[in-house]
This record gives sequence, C-alpha cells and structure tokens, in this order.
Amino acid sequence: MADTNDLVSIIVPAYNAEKYIADAIESVLRQTYPYFELIIVDDASTDRTAEVVQSFSDQRIKLIRHTSNKGPGAARNTAIEAARGKWIAFLDADDQWKANRLERLVDVLNGAGEGYFVADNKLYCFDTPDGLKPWRYGFNGYINAPYIDLDLCSYIKLKTPILHAIISLKHIKQNCIFFNTNCFLGEDFEFLCYLFCTGLTLRYIPEPLYLYRK
Repeated sequence: MADTNDLVSIIVPAYNAEKYIADAIESVLRQTYPYFELIIVDDASTDRTAEVVQSFSDQRIKLIRHTSNKGPGAARNTAIEAARGKWIAFLDADDQWKANRLERLVDVLNGAGEGYFVADNKLYCFDTPDGLKPWRYGFNGYINAPYIDLDLCSYIKLKTPILHAIISLKHIKQNCIFFNTNCFLGEDFEFLCYLFCTGLTLRYIPEPLYLYRK
C-alpha cells in the first residue's frame, strides 16, 4: 500500500448527471485505497447535479462549477489545473469503479516506475432498475500475462480499447498536455496520443475494474 504522499486526484466532468453522479461518487468512496481527492467539475448543468454532489459530506470531495457549458475536455482541464495529487485518474459521471481499482492501479504504477501510465480493461454494463449488469469486456482479446506494455503503434494494433488511465500529474504539467477544448468526440483518444508522443509507455492490465455504463 502506498503512503499519504501518493495522493491520487480523481477527475470527474459532469453535465446533467443528476441521475448517476451519486453512484459514481459512492464507488469512489468505497475504494480500498483512501489517499485521494475527488474533483468534480459541474459543466453548467441545468439539473440538480451540483446539489447531489453537495449532499456528500466527505472532505475529499471538491466541487468546481463552470458558469457556462464548455464541454468535457474543458471540464477535465479545469480539474487538472486544480489537482494536487501525484497522479490523476479519470472517471465519467455515469460510470463506476470496482472497490479495489485504485489500489490495484497505484500498485502497478509504483511497480512500473517513471515513464509509464497505467490503465485497465473495462467492463461494459447495462443500466437496469437493479443497478449495473455486466455485459462484456471492453477488450475481448486474450492476454496471457499480468500486464502488457504498449507504445502508440502497439496500442493501435490492439484496436485502441477505450481507456481511463492513471497518469503522473507532474508529466502532464511539464509537457503541457491538456484536452482539446474544440474537440467533442474522441478528445480522450487525442489526449492518450499526446501521452505516448511525450515518451510515456502504457502498462495495460487485462482485469476489468472500470464499470462502463451503456
């Protein structure tokens, strides 16, 4: 287990996420790794998103509110600027994490050392009245290893599975890597490309620890 110096800044952009944001927050608060701050950027929602966030009393939760809607890339950039952690991790407002996700990814990242960012497989889930029901893995290929290391070319050959990575905040700020605020589709893939192009290697683990709501 890492110590308190290994703070993770969890970034959640939210727009009209009233229906799901509480589930996302609760999945973070259930994490077996306790050293995090949860930065939620309400991108000028017109529903009760902010009120739902404010109903949680945990001091690790920080709410930032945009006065106008700027898009998911800008919301993530706002959170990156406010982050205080050693690493940042991304969660969408309608998704959830398994309880051991953060602990597992931090352990892998500590083992990898500098020059790496880490991501896991994704479990696609259907939204049902009884909660999320598993459907299929985001990446269905067979990996007979605890992890694989990928550069940009090998990531593309793997058919670019959608990732929500954990990344060094120092590397992001030193290399001025931010989301393209003019891109509203695929801005997360473009961000990953910049991570590769600034010298990082992806350590990808096949365990599906991220619950992606369909």
